[in-house]
Amino acid sequence: MRAGLGYEKSPITNTERTPRLPDSDRVWTTLGVSYQLNNKLSFDASYAHVFAKKGRIAIIPGAPTYSGMNFLADTKTRLDLVSLGLTYRWDEPRVTGGALPLVRKC
Repeated sequence: MRAGLGYEKSPITNTERTPRLPDSDRVWTTLGVSYQLNNKLSFDASYAHVFAKKGRIAIIPGAPTYSGMNFLADTKTRLDLVSLGLTYRWDEPRVTGGALPLVRKC
């Protein structure tokens, strides 16, 4: 089992935000699980949810993207990610008796 939490700060500010680029700061939460079926086959599953901060789009006179028409809006983003993976090893996994040295001398 594994879990994670992350914070991502957006490079897009309120003055640069447009309908084509409604980016904002966000917090990621993730959960995952792995299961080894046998020496050659393993299964992975994970889920992530992104909590995005609300953003404001204001295209008004004086804004860099203003082209003659005012546009005001609020953005709300929701994002859920699900991932499934199956790994198959084509080789025979080697079992070692302990940790291998970082440098070997021949």
